[in-house]
Amino acid sequence: MEWLGNTVKRALFFLSVAALLAPSVPNNATAQERYDTRLLFSKGAWETVLTHDGLDGELWCSAETLNDRGQHFSLIGYGSGQFTVMIIDNTWSIPGRKIRFRLDVDYKRWDMDGYGEDNAISITPDDVSSAIHFVDDVMQGNAVALYNADGRRLAVFSLGGSYASILKFVECWQTITGNRSYSSADPFGGNSDPF
Repeated sequence: MEWLGNTVKRALFFLSVAALLAPSVPNNATAQERYDTRLLFSKGAWETVLTHDGLDGELWCSAETLNDRGQHFSLIGYGSGQFTVMIIDNTWSIPGRKIRFRLDVDYKRWDMDGYGEDNAISITPDDVSSAIHFVDDVMQGNAVALYNADGRRLAVFSLGGSYASILKFVECWQTITGNRSYSSADPFGGNSDPF
């Protein structure tokens, strides 16, 4: 899977802590005033959230969890149809660069080539099929662990509640994208094969 720099940077910007966002908001408005966030669903350690950026009008949905160490694991779907996996740790200080990492969902290995900046790493997959399989593994799994390229475990997240939260996430994402299909394999945008 490869990253898309502009989307990842936008996602990092949108999901950074309010203290980092406040200086970029015009007229001294706070991040809370700029972003309207609504909790759509909560189960176990998981939440599904809809966010609206009042400045540029963008919408995104996320299914996310927080572990005991304060680290965040998020699946994010934008109104443009792009999908991003993001992990945030407020103790990190990463200079903007490509990052190679691994996510293990119940010991099933997913090697990722993503992007890291400040307190977050992320990947915006361009392979729809792989992204669907990854999300399915997360929905069905018990835990996801983050490893750096050297194999050092950096975070573990419970997947208790992820199935129901991700179902709500998909519903939210379909709503903000107008139920558009983004499969590069089907240029007609349909979900069924007439042949």
